Amino acid sequence: MLAGALLVTGAPAWAGCRVEQRTMPVSLLQGVQERAYSVCLPESYDSEPDRIYPVLYLLHGGGDHHTTWELQGKMSQTVDRLVSEGKMEEMVIVCPEACDGNMIYFNMPEWRYEDYFFGELIPYMEKTYRISREKRYRSVAGLSMGGGGATVYGLHHPEMFNMVCDMSGYLRRQEIFGNSGDPALEARQRCVEENNPIPTVENGTPEEVRAWRTVRWLIDCGDHDFTLESNMDFVKALRTKGIDYEMRVRSGIHEWSYWQVSLGMALEYFTQNMYPSKVVDGGGSGAYPAVALTEHSLPDFVVYRPENLEYAAATEGPLPVLVFANGGCNNTSLTHEKVLSEIASHGYVVIALGPMQKRLDDREIVKAPDAMMYEAMDWILAQNADPESPYYGKIDPDRMAAGGQSCGGAQVMNVAADPRLKTYLMYNTGIGDMQMNGCSKEKLTNFHGPVLYIIGDDEDVAYANAIKDYARIKKTPVAFANLKDGGHMGTFAQPNGGSFARIALQWLDWQLKGRVSNSVVFLNGQLQDYPDWTVESKNFKKVYQVTDYTVSDLDCTSGGKRIWGEVFMPKGVKGKVPLVIIGHGYNSSWRETRPYAEALASRGVAACIFDFCGGSMTSRSEGATTEMSVFTESDDMVAIMDAARKWKGIDSKRIVIMGCSQGGLVASITGAAHPDRVHSMVLIYPAFNIGYDAVNRHPKEAIHSEKFNLMGLDISHVFYDKLLGYNVYEDIKKYRNPVVAIYGDRDAVTANNAMEKADASFGHFETRVISQATHGFPNPSHLKQAINFTLDFIGTYVL
Repeated sequence: MLAGALLVTGAPAWAGCRVEQRTMPVSLLQGVQERAYSVCLPESYDSEPDRIYPVLYLLHGGGDHHTTWELQGKMSQTVDRLVSEGKMEEMVIVCPEACDGNMIYFNMPEWRYEDYFFGELIPYMEKTYRISREKRYRSVAGLSMGGGGATVYGLHHPEMFNMVCDMSGYLRRQEIFGNSGDPALEARQRCVEENNPIPTVENGTPEEVRAWRTVRWLIDCGDHDFTLESNMDFVKALRTKGIDYEMRVRSGIHEWSYWQVSLGMALEYFTQNMYPSKVVDGGGSGAYPAVALTEHSLPDFVVYRPENLEYAAATEGPLPVLVFANGGCNNTSLTHEKVLSEIASHGYVVIALGPMQKRLDDREIVKAPDAMMYEAMDWILAQNADPESPYYGKIDPDRMAAGGQSCGGAQVMNVAADPRLKTYLMYNTGIGDMQMNGCSKEKLTNFHGPVLYIIGDDEDVAYANAIKDYARIKKTPVAFANLKDGGHMGTFAQPNGGSFARIALQWLDWQLKGRVSNSVVFLNGQLQDYPDWTVESKNFKKVYQVTDYTVSDLDCTSGGKRIWGEVFMPKGVKGKVPLVIIGHGYNSSWRETRPYAEALASRGVAACIFDFCGGSMTSRSEGATTEMSVFTESDDMVAIMDAARKWKGIDSKRIVIMGCSQGGLVASITGAAHPDRVHSMVLIYPAFNIGYDAVNRHPKEAIHSEKFNLMGLDISHVFYDKLLGYNVYEDIKKYRNPVVAIYGDRDAVTANNAMEKADASFGHFETRVISQATHGFPNPSHLKQAINFTLDFIGTYVL
């Protein structure tokens, strides 16, 4: 990916950039067939042929040429110095030619330079050189007339540029040239005034202003420069519209000695503000490839998050947040980025203290104050509430965690009392009887939610203190996970963060996503996936059991017909357990539902699977298929609910109904008819649109016949008698308890806005969308995901 290609992983010996003078074909400039330009190529350009570079378009002033930035501006010397000092990113710098008598960067009747710049120059450069086409890695700067051109280009094309640097920009008409009677000069002056950026900003529409706010504006002008007043007026216009900028006024006039310094400032500013980002370990192993980036409004942090934030939030729902403090209380997460990126790839937003780094020696490392933890929480909540933010509505304010490594764990303890925090990750950290970063054992009482200590055995310098902390936590739920011979840095350096990332995800998915089945690692010692770990825990009130189970025959009738089925009853669970009644799809059978029943029973939840009466050609239950409808199948579900009230060990107040495909529609009908008896519902690829299909897809003569074959099943008018005219979306408005729909994003049955209509009708409706999955989940991995989503829902709302 580009972001990774832009990053420097080591400090190469610097030999210097090179400046080339070239020409390119032109068709948009009248009377000109070729146009000259200079290009400054980085030292590594030839030795790293797969690398993509940022690009700066650097415009000269009136009366100058494309060579002037090198000859008088000392461009290559400035670049070499800044790169060797680590103050700028290697980049390609393009210096286009604008003169030949037309000292203008705008469109005139016989000089369509702006059209040429965007229509020919930029495309040619992007085709000829390995430069980025992304906004964040493209900027424009210029001096005097070029400063005015850069400013106007940023206003006309804010989607193109990360940064606009105006150096002593000639922004509006000023009588400075003496020969005011020159018609050509007068035409150029009129063109400048027509493109005056000051009234453009002052009269900007709300949409334009929002776009201009995405550009970094740097204005640099000497205190005795004749353009100072116009540049200050431009800054005033930006301020009035709430557009952020940086203005620097230094001692100087309109001359090259000033602009030589300006160039260095622009190159550093572009480097620092090109929205640094990178991809760690290919984006992680989760379903949502992650990116690490610096947000413009949070420059002193790194945000690790799914690159496609929209997709992650649409699939997972609003995302949980982890705020992370680093080892040594330092302001760098570089040594932890593999773990943090891996967590993010599973549907989390992780905010780590400290600016982005490419390598540990690229800047000074300082201590990060505890206040940054609060700053990160405040920022993400503000972003979640801001309609203009990409995070808008995609964050769950009620699912926020704090984590830290070593001294960062002390920072977590210092802020742990914040009520916004629900759980904590304590990596290689412990206070014991010492003090660290203003933290002592008294701060253990700040924990008000479950805590996980992740330690690296007695080779970890925090081991002894972590044991003391664990012993001293008396009421708060706490788990202690120890990796044999892990040491103080554990698996932070391993690909995708190794088991340090996996066990943290096991915890976070349990605590913040309700995946109660994950608790078996911490509460029941199920460590088959963690062979080198030991785990102990205490103070947890709810134990999610992993049990053996029995299977017995269902004894139930519906309308005088015997229903064949099986009841899965967990063993060794104290008290009464919930029951999930699971119905199959059209012309299917109990085999479709058995994997769900087995998973539920092994986790301490009773389950009943069965064949609907007349529900398929292979049904073991009594009844003809021509007597079946979704309403007779609803009657079957109700009959099982009635029977279950008498079963020993079943909590009749926690009966869940579940259905696959047509069974999902049947479950919905049943829940709507008996909202007080149905605790909650799980709908697997539900076929809400069966009634719609009947009216719009099946011949009327077939719908009203005594028998016809539909998808391999003989049915009759009975199937449609009550279904025609029935609106399930109106009916399910009666049901207000929790409902989850689990389906694939390639399922045609759940398409046609079915889920959106269900969401508008049910009182409490959630969705879990499985990527690449089709109807019926024929792919075993998709079925496994559906089972896990089911267990998570039951764990959250039923247990």
